[in-house]
Amino acid sequence: MDTLFREELAAPAKAALDPWRGFAPGVWRSEVNVRDFIVRNVSPYEGDRAFLAGATGKTKALWDTVAALL
Repeated sequence: MDTLFREELAAPAKAALDPWRGFAPGVWRSEVNVRDFIVRNVSPYEGDRAFLAGATGKTKALWDTVAALL
């Protein structure tokens, strides 16, 4: 194994060094605080429902099975 390859294996990927990139900072980074994370990082969707896809055939079949049990 050459030296360059060993260094690549030993060095963590840049993304691994900053797992919170793209998120607003807050106390949620130093403690478990879901509310703080949501308040700082979630924004409401104000578009229409055009982005939604219909149910797949497997989902429809599963729903038919579940509905029969109700």
